[in-house]
Amino acid sequence: MKHFTVNEIKIASYKKASVYDAVSGGSRPRIVFIHSKTNQKFFFKTYTHNPREVWAEALASHIGQLTGIPTQKVTIKTAPLRLKEILIKHFPTKVDQNWTRVGTLARNIFPKDYEITYGSNIVGSIGNPLTLNQAESFIRDKYYAADDLLQSYAEMIVFDAFIGNMDRHHENWGISESKTYKQMVLFDQKNLASKRHFAPLFDHGSSLMFELSDQKVSQLNADDEALYRYILASKYSFLLDESGKSTNVFKVIEQEIASKSDWGKRFKNSAIKIVSIDLLSLSTLLIQMPTLPALEYNQKRRSLLYKSLLFRYNKIKSLL
Repeated sequence: MKHFTVNEIKIASYKKASVYDAVSGGSRPRIVFIHSKTNQKFFFKTYTHNPREVWAEALASHIGQLTGIPTQKVTIKTAPLRLKEILIKHFPTKVDQNWTRVGTLARNIFPKDYEITYGSNIVGSIGNPLTLNQAESFIRDKYYAADDLLQSYAEMIVFDAFIGNMDRHHENWGISESKTYKQMVLFDQKNLASKRHFAPLFDHGSSLMFELSDQKVSQLNADDEALYRYILASKYSFLLDESGKSTNVFKVIEQEIASKSDWGKRFKNSAIKIVSIDLLSLSTLLIQMPTLPALEYNQKRRSLLYKSLLFRYNKIKSLL
């Protein structure tokens, strides 16, 4: 079975490169490239904690395609020395001489004449977690006939539960709006829904067991019950339960589905997308992922990751 290839980013294919120093969209160091022939915008993004973030970002992108949940497509690239020098200069607290020259390359996900409104501009906060009802209130206040957006918000949460995303916040989700959207709010509300949509999901480097040390991987590989406890004990800092406390994401989903609330219905619809994936295709993805040693995803880590994904899959399935 052929592995996905990892090639060096071809700097010569781009006519312009600029440092992306805005916080929006995540905190990892990145460079914006403009393609010489198409004028298409691309983002090269590297890691903050360890190179496994790059591998996880790419696998999450592939998993998103399997589920049918719109997800940004990314590919893993190695970086030339010149790019390393640029990153060290502009991100001295995050990139140093020991930096492994890997990152992900992603095409701009927003159509022409569209721009993104990040979650922080919708809910008025970058990092403060919200209850589901608080989030719904903010979204409905800003968007007319927002049911489709709320469904996509639920899909994002269930997808995070499946991949074990540890870093969802209000700067890495958003709603894509046509530049004519604001005028239409006043004059053409019936057609508003066609001019805004939930942005494809992005920024998933902090997922898929990236955080575990080699020692922890060995421990959890040898003890399935310890792995399951680890997954169910992890708190999802993006959400609060209705009592205002941070809790495990599966608990929130389970409570809403059990109560048959509107959020429960949204979560149920989202869960169906997860459990409809072909597990053989999922295992094939893990096998096809690059084996480049610098990415730090050896066979033991992949084996543990597959066990964790199966557990999460079955947990989500049990909620239906």
